[in-house]
Amino acid sequence: MRTVLGGYPVRSIRDLNFSGGLLLRGPWDAHLVTIANEAVTLSDIEHRILRPIWRDPRVHYVLNCASLGCPDMPAEALDSATMETVLDAAAAGFIAHERGVAAGPEGLRLSSIYNWFAEDFATDGGVVPHVLRYAAPAKAVAIRAEPAIRGFRYDWDLNDARGR
Repeated sequence: MRTVLGGYPVRSIRDLNFSGGLLLRGPWDAHLVTIANEAVTLSDIEHRILRPIWRDPRVHYVLNCASLGCPDMPAEALDSATMETVLDAAAAGFIAHERGVAAGPEGLRLSSIYNWFAEDFATDGGVVPHVLRYAAPAKAVAIRAEPAIRGFRYDWDLNDARGR
């Protein structure tokens, strides 16, 4: 949050440029945090630390990039006592929302998260079985009726209170 607020106002987190160059956009590869005396990037935290250690696709539901396309940020920090409950609730919440999974007669329109990290969802048998595992009953019926993935989408607009 501090990173986005430091560059605010911006239309998208991708508008934050920490490289000084024209090609690298966004804060993901900037050394913004120090952990155990090591400067790390947001990419390091996600791809080198959290995903390999947890090996759980639900991690994607608790990572937030300040974009409208992201899952909601959990209201509480994860700890060993509440982690399973929070991860399950985050998965169910994102899948219930149209920005996560839109199911209709033409098939599924999914968040690009399911495309970018398809290998992570393979641990649950693939994207569609994973989504069905956490979908509410009515949405599960719609998914089963037409389970073909017809496309992916992601809204990079900043998730802020200006109400665009």
